[in-house]
Amino acid sequence: MSPLCFARRSDQPRTVAARTIGLHIAAAAALLLTGCWSYRPGDDQLPRAAGLGAAADTIEWPSRDLAPAVELLNRTPDVVRYFQPIDGQNPSGLAESDRREMDRFGVKVTYKGIHGLGLLRMYEPLSAPEPKPAAGSLTELINFMTLGFTPNAYWLTSRTLEGTRSDRERTIELPESEAEAPGVVPPPFEFMDAPTLEANSAVPELHLRSGMAIRFPPTTVPRKPYTGVVLHLNAMFGNEYEVRTLDVFRQRGWAVIDLKPTSQILPPVPPQWHGVIRDAARRRSQMIARICTDITGSPRYNATSLDDYRRVAEKFQAHPLASDVEYLSRVIERCRSGAYIASSPDTYQQIAEHVARELDQAQAGSAYACEAVLDYVAKHRPDLAGLPVALIGFSAGGLAAPTSAARIHDQIDAVVIIGGGADCFTASQRSVFSNGGITIRTTPDEPMEERPLSLRQIREISRRYLAASKLDPYHTAPRLASLPVLLVTGSDDTWVPAECGDLLWERLGRPPRLEISAGHELLFYFLPDKAHFIAQWVEDNVRRSTRDIPRDFAARPAREEPSDDRGPGVRLPASASPATP
Repeated sequence: MSPLCFARRSDQPRTVAARTIGLHIAAAAALLLTGCWSYRPGDDQLPRAAGLGAAADTIEWPSRDLAPAVELLNRTPDVVRYFQPIDGQNPSGLAESDRREMDRFGVKVTYKGIHGLGLLRMYEPLSAPEPKPAAGSLTELINFMTLGFTPNAYWLTSRTLEGTRSDRERTIELPESEAEAPGVVPPPFEFMDAPTLEANSAVPELHLRSGMAIRFPPTTVPRKPYTGVVLHLNAMFGNEYEVRTLDVFRQRGWAVIDLKPTSQILPPVPPQWHGVIRDAARRRSQMIARICTDITGSPRYNATSLDDYRRVAEKFQAHPLASDVEYLSRVIERCRSGAYIASSPDTYQQIAEHVARELDQAQAGSAYACEAVLDYVAKHRPDLAGLPVALIGFSAGGLAAPTSAARIHDQIDAVVIIGGGADCFTASQRSVFSNGGITIRTTPDEPMEERPLSLRQIREISRRYLAASKLDPYHTAPRLASLPVLLVTGSDDTWVPAECGDLLWERLGRPPRLEISAGHELLFYFLPDKAHFIAQWVEDNVRRSTRDIPRDFAARPAREEPSDDRGPGVRLPASASPATP
């Protein structure tokens, strides 16, 4: 191991004891401020030995049906407006203000085409964005917190469309239809006193925001050509430290393409919970009707304006039964999210196989999206085509990175996995941050109370899961033996458990490893301090690529403004909490 930071004992005489103590205090302070990192260079020879002797020459990939994507391509218009004139209203007779509203809420489809196994569509706003505060708009803030960037493209496959239909079917019918349900109904559109527009009913069927969210960088200018391409698999949530780390690549001239991998799966809803949902919905409906009757005289109140809606809503929230309504809503939400029931050892195999199928599909989705992006770049981005490509995954993106890299193995030159691991099932069950939707209980009773598995049960299902899975990093990591890989981990990680990071390192064939003596939070908090080290490692190892790519990074001009490549994403203040992805 080559230490990057360490403490030393002093053998100096007592006359310099005070100075030694001061140095130790300064060293301790430096460790607190920058983190204690270590670097293991790994085997410099490629290919590395396949992890634990496993072979991964063949990988079974799930299929996708191109027909639904092609059909959606053919009916995607060049301009999509989210609102349209109400029935019978002649568009030419609309007021200028209404025409502006129609343009304000909509997108221009700047590109649409089949790439890889799905449909890629790129968007831009119909109208120029209004001036906004330096901190960014609310939409951008939401995008940053949920995606990590503001997307300008989405890519979807037949499975995306199947999933949308499944989600609709998953919703268990409530006692009342939406038109009859009691409650406080907001005005049709808060931006109009006398509405002349209505929602465009065709928009939901276009699935404009379904699938993998992507952000492509702007086209380069001749005097500042890009030096390489980073395929960035984002963490579960946006965070400042990931952005700052990638900014170093941008400053060095790399074009960053952001992708948001799928990080959640939906377990089935236990049959015992169907009745719970219906009963909770019925009781909630009765309470809402009573509250509305108490404050408005009617079980269903249609607000006449936004101010009227706010006034009535405040009274609703102050009603004594409002907390009961909120609790019943949580019951419904909890039950609808589903759970696997491991009531006996006989159920372990069924659970393991279902989880393996769902996680394999999620892993394949991320891999197929990376493949589609590179296909688009090769055909439509001459400023990026033929450049070195590095795939970098952070946290949840780090869990997707090995399988994505295995899919595009011959089109990339280096891989960096930050806060990732192998055996996604164990990672989900032992993480203190998120189970990735893989909720497993020992009984369906009392759905609002936790019924977690024991460590022995987790290990037993994990063994069966790994036997059933085809695309877990445990199986795909050995496929990267001929690629330069840098693994960045936290020795005390509890979000993506450290044991899963250790397992991935073994399965990769023990590649170079940069590690901080800390958990996931501090790994990301201090990550920007090692951004130049990571970027230099990538550039040094890209030079070893067997592909026909440019390798002379020093000869290319640096790009001084990293924000050019990020788009309008929101930046968090430097003092933001270190509790990130």
